[in-house]
This record gives sequence, structure tokens and C-alpha cells, in this order.
Amino acid sequence: MRYKGSVQERNGSWCYVVDLGRDSNGKRKQKRKSGFPTKDLAEKALLELNLKLKNKAKVQKVSKSDKLFLHDLPERIIEEIITKNINILENGMRIIGTQKKIENGVIDIIAKDRNNVLTIIEVKSYSSDGREIYQSIYYPSVFDETTRMIIIAPHYKESVYESLKEIHRNIRPIEIMKLYCNDNEFRIKPYKPEKSKSNKIYIHNHKSELQDGDSDE
Repeated sequence: MRYKGSVQERNGSWCYVVDLGRDSNGKRKQKRKSGFPTKDLAEKALLELNLKLKNKAKVQKVSKSDKLFLHDLPERIIEEIITKNINILENGMRIIGTQKKIENGVIDIIAKDRNNVLTIIEVKSYSSDGREIYQSIYYPSVFDETTRMIIIAPHYKESVYESLKEIHRNIRPIEIMKLYCNDNEFRIKPYKPEKSKSNKIYIHNHKSELQDGDSDE
């Protein structure tokens, strides 16, 4: 069962409403909670409730719609999920701070791993604009100690992924990770792009080879 919900503003505060289906008598069931001062807090509470309800129902298969639900989450919600469940990234990881302001940027999460190595974690949404390319180079350079650089997102654009791989090979190590949902639990694993169904066609630019007076027709 996929639980739905919405947030609403009422009398200067925000509330959420979740449809729980129908009871044995066919009567519609809903869960409502109000009193949130901001829309963001209401949305976060709604997400947490959905996760609790899904775990309680013990749904064993994640549907396509659930995956789309994860991909539609804004970056701030994904960051909150990871912050509250940092051990899904790695056992022994501990958070030092979040939204750390530095010159020319803000680091999403700073942590120490089990070996006490400073770890920079940047979280991206499905619709990331590619800022992680710049961040993966610049952010580690701010610190005068060994650092790990980790990027976490539900999905990467092909151009962004290829750029991150180039940085990993030629400039500094980057751990490119994917956030996904399995058996209604959030998990993180190394990202592997899906294989394209069609082969790429590379078109050679032959115009540069035309001799003076030749036509390209």
C-alpha cells in the first residue's frame, strides 16, 4: 500500500493529511496532524509518517511509484533522511555538523568515519544541476587534513557522472553513491548507470576536412 498525503495551511499554521484507505466497514480513514509553524516542517513530518506506515505494513516490494516518490524528493528532505540514518552509508560514521558555511559554499554534511577521517558528504536531488562537479574539487581543498569526498543522489545525469569519474581518475578520489529504497528501507550503494537501450552514434565532423572550393552538399 502506498500512503498518500498533502500539506495545507490553516489559520496561520500548517498541517498534513494522510489517506489510510478504508476500514472493514468501507469507511474512509485519514490521519491528520496540525500545528506546524512552517510548510517545511509539515512536509518532513509527513515523510516520516509515510515511512513508519510503510514499515508497519511490511510491504515487501517497492513499486515504480515509490521509486518516483523518492526521485521527486527535494534535496533538503534527502539530506534529512541521510542525517537521521547516517549508518546506512557506513557503520561507524558520525556526524560533526550540517550546512557548514565555508568561503564560496555550504557543505551539506561533515562527518568522521570509523577511522576518524574527515568526510565531506554532498547530497543531491534527482534534478541536480551539476554543482557537485565543482564542489567535489573545491570543498576538500578547504581542509588541511586527509578527507573523503562522498556524493549521494537518487540519480545522476550522464554528463555529471562522467565528469565525476574524470575527477576521480585524474584529480582526487570521489565516492559516487546512490540513495535508493528497498523493502521500504532507505539504502546507499555505489552508483552504476543503467545501460542504455540504444547504442550511441558518434558523428565525425567532416566539414573541417573539406578542401577549399569543396561543397558539403
